[in-house]
Amino acid sequence: MGGSGTERLGIVHGITVRPGCYTLSVSIGRSFAGALTRHCPNCGASGQFETWFRIRERCWRCGMRYERLPGFSLGVLTMNTIVTFGGMLLVIVIGMFTTYPDIAVVPIIVGCSLIAVVVPLVFHGSAATLWAALELVMRPLEPKELEDMARHRSDAGTAERSDGPAQRNEGGDTAEGPANGS
Repeated sequence: MGGSGTERLGIVHGITVRPGCYTLSVSIGRSFAGALTRHCPNCGASGQFETWFRIRERCWRCGMRYERLPGFSLGVLTMNTIVTFGGMLLVIVIGMFTTYPDIAVVPIIVGCSLIAVVVPLVFHGSAATLWAALELVMRPLEPKELEDMARHRSDAGTAERSDGPAQRNEGGDTAEGPANGS
């Protein structure tokens, strides 16, 4: 069996996994729960965002890239849209049932408008990590991604050991570049 390339598929967390694929460091439930709170879906580390709206290229702890395939931002937009429309639907249904038969249209429209503005702004970060978690469950990490993650962790560890933690100057920049990531 070893090295013949005919290894059997494994079942992990109820999901069929191809040989050589990596499984989550945490359970699927913890991955999604962590993603909702803006943590890495693979290892659970916090601090995944440079700003409220800009997710890092990869997790600082495990090295997993967030944009594993083109179209990551479309998935984030989809997650954000689903949650926003779900909130609006909830307001419409509750508003209609509580005010029937004389439906109060203005309060329902105001509630939907508030949700349409606030939810996308507040939920954006969670949508990004939630989409990364869903993508990780649908498509486990490949061996080349694992090698990239290991290389990133070793490079980060070497830089940290040789230079120490990144020191910021008066402008907020580090030796690696500006603090705002531009």
